[in-house]
Amino acid sequence: WSVMAGWLIMGIVNFWNIPPHMGMDVEGHLQYIQSVAESWRIPLANEGWQMFQPPLYYLIAGSTYRLFLGMCDAETVVRIVKLASLLCGMAQVEIVYRTIRCAFPKRPALQIAGTLFGGLLPMNLYMSQSLGNEPLAGVMTALIIMIACRIFAGSMETSRETTALIGFILGLALLTKVTAILVIPPLLVFLAREAAGHGDAFWKSLRKFLRHAVVVIVVALIVSGWYYLRNRM
Repeated sequence: WSVMAGWLIMGIVNFWNIPPHMGMDVEGHLQYIQSVAESWRIPLANEGWQMFQPPLYYLIAGSTYRLFLGMCDAETVVRIVKLASLLCGMAQVEIVYRTIRCAFPKRPALQIAGTLFGGLLPMNLYMSQSLGNEPLAGVMTALIIMIACRIFAGSMETSRETTALIGFILGLALLTKVTAILVIPPLLVFLAREAAGHGDAFWKSLRKFLRHAVVVIVVALIVSGWYYLRNRM
């Protein structure tokens, strides 16, 4: 809660102090957001600097931009849109805390150290105060890791519903930023380890792993595949 309070104070102080157009590639992100807000259409990659990015963040940000544009001046609207990134950064603090608790359930000192380390990463602090899809992608991938840790700790079962949930979140992550694909290899390793960790015969463990892996990949493709198929066509 101390880390969360620090994030909240930082957000309140910097809401007006940080210039609205300050941040990495912020002009390109703002162009994408304004394009969605004006036309309610997902642009093609050749239509702007950052238009190659998947659309989920920009659909959320564009909706917020359009909602507040008639109520506030343009700079204030940009500041309001930036709050989504701040909330994602704060959400990652909570996810880190819950993940560390699963990893070290009886080690309060390590829980504190892990929460401080994960909650105060400089890049997360920086990116969460600007426009961009990185904080939302970070939340999605962190959720996948948290669920995997909870399964490993025994507080969740590797059921079809759980693997479908992982696939759904993975699909949302891929709709936010394509680099979320990097979580797939370690996720598959985890599923293989989980399938083999109950003392079953090799072929039974293999079938269990394949069943879980197929559910994750198929659900993720249902959620995000349309966007990448559209780009190919």
